[in-house]
Amino acid sequence: MILGGCNREDALGLAEKLRVAVATDAELAGLVPGGITLSLGVAEHCAADSVDSLVARADVALYAAKQDGRDCVRAGETTC
Repeated sequence: MILGGCNREDALGLAEKLRVAVATDAELAGLVPGGITLSLGVAEHCAADSVDSLVARADVALYAAKQDGRDCVRAGETTC
């Protein structure tokens, strides 16, 4: 997702709400034994960013979330 007018902390909060909503949705939980989890990586756009550098930071954060046991939100490094 790209969130216009949203700072890093707001984006982290929204990502966490989304993660919890998926984890606690009874209909989704019934689709897969053990339920569905969501790992998310968040990165803030900086003036010097290209699309590729922004996505790369979000991707690093996503892999950090997966390495931390999944079902969590992690933020990428801020380069601003």
